[in-house]
Amino acid sequence: MPDERAHDREVHIRQRHWLQIRRLCAEGGRAYLGRSAVCPVFRTEGRAIDPDRAAEASRGRIRRASATRFITTKLKLKVNEQKSAAARPWERKFLGLSFTRHPEPKRRIAPKAVDRFKGRVRELTSRTRGVSTEQMAADLARYLRGWLGYFGKCETPSVLQSLEEWTRRRLRSAIWKQWKRGSVRFAELRKRGVGKDLAAKTAGSAHGRWRLANSPALSFALPNAYFDSLGIPRLTGCR
Repeated sequence: MPDERAHDREVHIRQRHWLQIRRLCAEGGRAYLGRSAVCPVFRTEGRAIDPDRAAEASRGRIRRASATRFITTKLKLKVNEQKSAAARPWERKFLGLSFTRHPEPKRRIAPKAVDRFKGRVRELTSRTRGVSTEQMAADLARYLRGWLGYFGKCETPSVLQSLEEWTRRRLRSAIWKQWKRGSVRFAELRKRGVGKDLAAKTAGSAHGRWRLANSPALSFALPNAYFDSLGIPRLTGCR
């Protein structure tokens, strides 16, 4: 429960910052902007990117200084110099999001946000939690719904597809661990329609559970439809 409250609080803070920035732009004032809010400033280049990175970096510092003067003198806001930088859009992140490096940039999930997602899913599917499959699925579903509410509208569906496949494999690995003994694993595979020979080969395999989670036997025994029945949302289903 404390972890869930912390995640909900983080999502709430991110959404509040977005609203504060939109109000600031709409009202032209400074009363709505929180003291810890972050706002990126983008500039469209009228020429091709200079191959001389030193010259490009110099222009970036000049523009950053100009933007800083505007924010501090006109808007009367403070700028955290330690967290400020002049860089290309795809090299920076903002509230867990970034941009792709394309002629027409698209919103993408920042790499650190992807790492945080995987870390949280690992916690919720850890074998040391000591919960049933149903409880694990309920906890995971709650987290995924909140995560999708924020990141689900990214414009890089391949990232969501990759994370969805990784999450399903993680679930199969956790369930395989719960079955523990070879005889139990064999019985569970057979009960789910896996052939006798394949079930015996998989149950007696010396390979690790992560590798076996991607095996034909477990993919057949624990298909995506099974996880749908447990109420776990698909990351690509919101599009």
